Amino acid sequence: MEKVILSNSYFADIANILRQGESVKLLVGGNSMYPFIHGNIDLVELIPYCGEDLPRWTIIFYCYNGHYMIHRIVGKSTTDYIMMGDGNIRAKEKAGPDNIFGILYRVYYPNGNVLDCSSSDWLMKGAIWYHLRLFRRILIRILRILDTISINKSRS
Repeated sequence: MEKVILSNSYFADIANILRQGESVKLLVGGNSMYPFIHGNIDLVELIPYCGEDLPRWTIIFYCYNGHYMIHRIVGKSTTDYIMMGDGNIRAKEKAGPDNIFGILYRVYYPNGNVLDCSSSDWLMKGAIWYHLRLFRRILIRILRILDTISINKSRS
């Protein structure tokens, strides 16, 4: 599969669609949300953010320093949410309500499974994964090896 890098204006268009109250489905690139979302494989559905208070562990679509991202809320200051990608070990970003455009609603996996991202199960898994961040580097390597084995088995 050929990798396509989309301009930031594409994501600005998605932000505008969400601002207009429409939901959006898109194929996510990158590995910052691995292992819960596989870049260039899993389709995600975003719903508009309407200014409501968001619980910790929710995944949002937001703009940080001019770049659009989809990451998990790991904390909150008095004015901003603090986010971190599931595939990251240290990097965190901040965004206030004016820079949040969407909330991850569902993940569509290639095998036909659909995941509800507002379920308490999903949020709990995110919390557990966050607290395992000291071990993420090793866990991610192991999960990638298992993914590769699984892909090779399904192709043979």
